[in-house]
Amino acid sequence: MNILYETYAQIISESTFLIGDVLFTKNPAIRLPQTRIRAACYSSGNKDSDQFRDMKSFEGPLYRVFEEAYSFITRNTSSISQFVKGCPKRLDAPVYPEEAVREAF
Repeated sequence: MNILYETYAQIISESTFLIGDVLFTKNPAIRLPQTRIRAACYSSGNKDSDQFRDMKSFEGPLYRVFEEAYSFITRNTSSISQFVKGCPKRLDAPVYPEEAVREAF
């Protein structure tokens, strides 16, 4: 029982360090490369293409990586434009609701 407790305490200690590292250090990707995100927006709908409209790598604290990657997604998502009869303004709406994109991300 004592060995199990010591192993559990060690796992909790290491997990706490990793959580703090991912959330608060300037670049956790140095020690944890799985914390970086690479995103690409293809110029055509074909993923086999070698041309990108936009490509970016995100590294840093988790909150910043999340916000920058979310911004990349919303910036590169198409929108639908409509003109309402009797109104001179154009109404733009994203193809996917922002709440759904944020929840999925």
